[in-house]
Amino acid sequence: MSSDETCPCCGQEPTPGLFERPVIVRLPLAIAELRAAGELAGGEILDELPPDDPQIITVDDRVFLRAWAQLPFSRTVRALTYGLWVELTPAQAERIRAARDAGRRASLHAPLACTWPGFPGSTGARARVQLEADGDARIDHVADDRIMAAGQDPISRHRDLARLYRIGFGGPGHVAQAGFRGFHLRGECFDALEGFAGRNGYREQVPVPVHLTGLELPAERAVFPPRDTGGEAILATLGNAEACRPGRRVELVALLRDPTEPLVEAFSMLTYWGRYAKEPLDVGRMLRMPAGIEGAESMRAWLLCEPPMWLVERWPQAELHGEQVRFLYAVPITEDEMNTLHRYGAKQLLAELETVEDLRDPHRGDS
Repeated sequence: MSSDETCPCCGQEPTPGLFERPVIVRLPLAIAELRAAGELAGGEILDELPPDDPQIITVDDRVFLRAWAQLPFSRTVRALTYGLWVELTPAQAERIRAARDAGRRASLHAPLACTWPGFPGSTGARARVQLEADGDARIDHVADDRIMAAGQDPISRHRDLARLYRIGFGGPGHVAQAGFRGFHLRGECFDALEGFAGRNGYREQVPVPVHLTGLELPAERAVFPPRDTGGEAILATLGNAEACRPGRRVELVALLRDPTEPLVEAFSMLTYWGRYAKEPLDVGRMLRMPAGIEGAESMRAWLLCEPPMWLVERWPQAELHGEQVRFLYAVPITEDEMNTLHRYGAKQLLAELETVEDLRDPHRGDS
């Protein structure tokens, strides 16, 4: 979906990336269960099935067809695309193969061979499958009232489809919105960070991950660039605080010497951490980062700490209506430092980090 298009389900300006990725069920349920039980070797079927090519696979004389579906069913413009499985009889499989080879259309009824994401218990529901002339198999009806009704209510359509999209990618069924209070909370945090940095900075939105689709106010990162080449940049999250429980509102701050753009992007991943972390953001927490980031190849995770002594006096503080936001220092740590954390705990690692000459150097630990 390009940036100048509207949301296909509600006509409003879309969140970047909204509904762009298909929700794909990788394997039929019967095959997934066989693999989980160790009764089916990985080489017996294709592990990575091409998402743009309908597939027929056979295991133990059972035949499964990849079929595509779009929700809502009754609209000309679809919002969600699913890659699902139906189970065919041997006769149906031969008919589908013959029709595909001849470039002909075909129609049949077959049970769903997987659970439709977001609709527990839908496995086995009877589906009507249309084979198009281009070889694509598409589901245009399923005997499950919940699925047929999905996205039909014009008032709740966007919210309902966003919830299904999140669930399709392993996200929560509900996402707490930032609201008016969150908007002002970010302003207070940015003002405090600007005072701490002692120079002008800027805010920019971070794209919403697919498993949080429907979040109306995307998180942001605050960036205070170095004063000169090789200088210190200050990065901070804006958005974690409104997701945390009252009394435990937290934002994260990193001080990095001349960071590369990939490292800034890696820090941006932390802006949504408070929305899906199972444990609260607190001192001693380790948040993993992708390996091999340009400009920080030795770094493996962010460790959350209290600010070092030389920063305590000017460390930012923010408050809105009597509620305080705590800023934690996010330090990128190396593989060896991660091992110390796992073996001896956060307290020991934090004690060792106090002796490190410059925690702001993203090349720390590089040979």
